[in-house]
Amino acid sequence: MDRPRIHHRWTPITDLTEADRSAASGELPALAATWLEARERLPAVQVEEFNTRLHREWSIETELLHGQYKRWPNDPTRTDGSVHQ
Repeated sequence: MDRPRIHHRWTPITDLTEADRSAASGELPALAATWLEARERLPAVQVEEFNTRLHREWSIETELLHGQYKRWPNDPTRTDGSVHQ
């Protein structure tokens, strides 16, 4: 059986380009500052609980996205070059 054609070669993750940085929301620095201030005021247990809930939310969203990708004929999340059947 022929190997499927690979349309993209993996490359290491690199730093953001200046164009990427300029596209970022101008609200991010203010949001980061607000979070840092809140984190200093909150008890450590509340910060830990918040982070745990945030990680859970990200995990759920990631799994939902992965489930959508699996609907595609050629699953873009596969890294072994094989075609999803």
